Amino acid sequence: MKKILILLFLLVQAAISEPSMFTDQAAAPQETQASQNSDSESDTNVNSLFGNAAQSSGVTLEHSNTPSHLYIGEIFPITIKLTPVDIASGNIEYSLQNEEGIRVFSPTPRRVVKADGVYDTFYFLAQSNNVRLPDITATVTSTGAQSNSVDGPALLASTLTPPATFANVLADSFKVIDYKTTAYNQESYIVVFTAKARRCNIGTFSL
Repeated sequence: MKKILILLFLLVQAAISEPSMFTDQAAAPQETQASQNSDSESDTNVNSLFGNAAQSSGVTLEHSNTPSHLYIGEIFPITIKLTPVDIASGNIEYSLQNEEGIRVFSPTPRRVVKADGVYDTFYFLAQSNNVRLPDITATVTSTGAQSNSVDGPALLASTLTPPATFANVLADSFKVIDYKTTAYNQESYIVVFTAKARRCNIGTFSL
């Protein structure tokens, strides 16, 4: 009887200590699920980190000066402000899109660096009554950092009704510095002059 009891006792211990296919397989998916959740959270955190870095480049673009009224044939400036100031030491590429009724008169902007930002001024020529200024985006070429996009507003350009003596030139200032006239015949003269003008398309000059 003792031998039988001892044998049964050993069998019970063996049954308890032996791994069970039901209990172990049930636990495995829980460990796998926990591992998958941990990996998913890590991926989410990494993607969030790099996503925020891509969205926040630190380069800010805004309009500093835009016209309120235009005339057809007028050359007008658009000044934009870039921050931070230290980007002035590198190259900046601009994307100008969706403009209407105008063309770029000076593709290279004139730059002024101040304590509060970098001021770049582009010049455009108004060509029709309905004008839309371009949407502008800046990219720092050395780092690839891209600014926010500044949308261009819509404007109306007026048509001039000048007198017959109008020389077909619009300008902030136009000054004849020197001139010389030579008789061509009894009815005509040849006139050669030197002029200094500001914000002027001298190519349209005619008499």
